[in-house]
Amino acid sequence: MMKLSMAISGMLPLVFASGVMAATISSTELQFRLSAYDQNEIVQDKHEPIRLELSLSNPSAFNASSEVTHAQELKNTYDKAGWQDVSPARRKVIEQTAAASSNIPVVSVGSTEQPIASLLTFPLTDSHNKVIHVAVRRLAMSENPKGTQNLDGKNSVHMQYGLDPQTLAQLPAGKYTMCAIIDGQSKPGSWQGHLQSDSVSLTLQDAAPKLPAMEQAQRYYDYGYFYIADKQYTKAEPYVKRLLALDPNSASAAQLEGDICFGQGKLKEAQDAFQLSLDRLRKKFGADSAYHRHDGQVLESPTYIEQRLAEVLRAKAKH
Repeated sequence: MMKLSMAISGMLPLVFASGVMAATISSTELQFRLSAYDQNEIVQDKHEPIRLELSLSNPSAFNASSEVTHAQELKNTYDKAGWQDVSPARRKVIEQTAAASSNIPVVSVGSTEQPIASLLTFPLTDSHNKVIHVAVRRLAMSENPKGTQNLDGKNSVHMQYGLDPQTLAQLPAGKYTMCAIIDGQSKPGSWQGHLQSDSVSLTLQDAAPKLPAMEQAQRYYDYGYFYIADKQYTKAEPYVKRLLALDPNSASAAQLEGDICFGQGKLKEAQDAFQLSLDRLRKKFGADSAYHRHDGQVLESPTYIEQRLAEVLRAKAKH
């Protein structure tokens, strides 16, 4: 499943693990993704849904945390094997870095009064620079983080939103730009940050664009997954059939069928579908667990399917 990602930066308060306010930084990234697309200008049938993936992370803290973890691993190795081959200056750097976990910067976003979801907007701008406020909603299976989110090297926030076909169908065909904004400055509350994404170009058409088989399969997969992520399983079923029409041996179709059956509580059918998807992948590409993409097919990671199989088996064991 291909994704368009856009880095977003903004000014946020910086606190250290002790909770003491220190400074402001601009390195926190908000990634705004439209799934199944990997291009700067998107051509979209306005009668199909669009799923938006949002994630907030703190790259500076992640990098710092990675350096600390690496230094701790080195220190443990040298503590056991001896430091005789390490210069005193190098040893000092390793030991100081290994002990620096309390200095990893933590960025706090949102608050109890202002959870992130309450601060999110998705302005859509038409070709005449008119801003249109469209209904963008959080999908049923999305996380909904409450309270203050402390973003360090290990924590991040992931959310899924969507534009329904009914919303898109009301818009005139044409070119638009869209971004995501998290704004705490315009509302009274304890969090006063502001983050805004880069814009993505979106061309809406009255009919489906003509696409190569692989891109068409990617679209069908993502449209189906939109409804799975929103727990509207019956609306996802037609896209399984469309994938099978493109390729009767589509591993992606079987995987979507497994997700649908699992969501509907049909555990035996879900197990069979996930196993079929895995078998098709292994037959075509071998038994490795790499992420596969091939001519005319969208193929999920075998590892993901194995994880879904394990979830089904755990659910069956409880019954």
